[in-house]
Amino acid sequence: MSSVLLVLFPISLLLLILVAIRKSAYFQGTPFSIKSLQLAFIVKVISGLILISIYTYYYQDRSSADVFKYFDDGKILYQSTKVHPSDFVKIMIGQDTPELSNNHLSKMSYWYRSFDHGLRNDNRIVIKLNALLCWITGGNYFVHALIFCLLSFIGLLELSKLFFKISGSKIISFFAAFLVPSTLFWTSGILKEALLIFAIGVFCSSIFHLVQKFKVAYLFCLLFALYLLLSVKIYVLFALLPAAILWYTVSKTKHLKWRIISIFIFPLLVIILPYFFFPQFNFLSLLIGKQHDFINLANTFHAGSTITMKPLDGSIWSLIAALPQSLFYVISMPWPTQIKGLIYALPFLENLLVFALLGLLLFYRKKLNLPQNHFVWFGVLFTIILFSIIGLTTPVIGAIVRYKVPSMPFLFFILLLSIDFSKISKLNQNSKILKWINTYL
Repeated sequence: MSSVLLVLFPISLLLLILVAIRKSAYFQGTPFSIKSLQLAFIVKVISGLILISIYTYYYQDRSSADVFKYFDDGKILYQSTKVHPSDFVKIMIGQDTPELSNNHLSKMSYWYRSFDHGLRNDNRIVIKLNALLCWITGGNYFVHALIFCLLSFIGLLELSKLFFKISGSKIISFFAAFLVPSTLFWTSGILKEALLIFAIGVFCSSIFHLVQKFKVAYLFCLLFALYLLLSVKIYVLFALLPAAILWYTVSKTKHLKWRIISIFIFPLLVIILPYFFFPQFNFLSLLIGKQHDFINLANTFHAGSTITMKPLDGSIWSLIAALPQSLFYVISMPWPTQIKGLIYALPFLENLLVFALLGLLLFYRKKLNLPQNHFVWFGVLFTIILFSIIGLTTPVIGAIVRYKVPSMPFLFFILLLSIDFSKISKLNQNSKILKWINTYL
């Protein structure tokens, strides 16, 4: 591909996306102005360029950089099977025979994982998507990056519409969906997080619409999102399902007994019942195995931001005993002494903002209506379960920062929704500015 086409192709696609945002009924049917959505996408693209630059000029080992490795493996798969389209189809539908492995799959660096405890290999869906896109793009990295940006943008747009329906505030909804630093940064590249936030946005939007009214289209979208979550990050699905069941149940019934069942029993059933039907999916066993895999992986590649983690011993009590420290680490890290460059500085500042909002919440708590309370329960349960899984299995600070990304829009939205900003005098003095922002959005 010529250098001119290499540049013109992504620029043309970017302009086409901006025009689509202006003309498409999908984007016009949101509570936000077209200009604000175009701006949000441009900011996302800029974040993606910063992400690429960091992994190009600061972390210069391309072979181990997540932002490149899935694309590189996808391109290898595309080139290897270009003269064997039937092999490409077989790999796409999940076949992994010795012949396919020898001829194609073994050429890639991340198709097979060094440590694997039986969970679905979530590298493959990202590699497959890149290989599939190569048939259209010819392997133009920046076009792939734009497509991943667009997918994550759609997921965040679905969350922003949901947040607005819950809160009625465009400012809170726009910030929580599009401007949370870690989410903006890590979902703007060719990474699992981009697909993940797309799936979460579709999942949550489908649940909300199904609560309002059952339609086959919403159910189809929900099943599609479930498949993506199962393929991209199954542990996020483990965190999301109990919270979603709680949200759906308390929203659909006014009977106290069913709410009690949903709060205390349904989440347990999601974790415990699969063990009786699928013993290989024992949640505790998978959690322990994932922790051991991650510790081994960190030691093998000499990760520079590891933290001391006591291995789980197989008993439920060791898990319970480890939870408080694990949650504290996920909520508070990185600490000032652990900052090693911009990638650590931004999440540190983000954590400070979270703690500042928690402080405001203590003094300026707002009374929420019933649908808002239901959603807060959903967001809090999802965040706690996800943070617990991350804290129990992840001994690397850089990974902790990334793995928190799916919950950060919900965390910020819940905090901003629950604070009564009208009681803060300084904010009242700037109400004209807020009105102008609200009008622009």
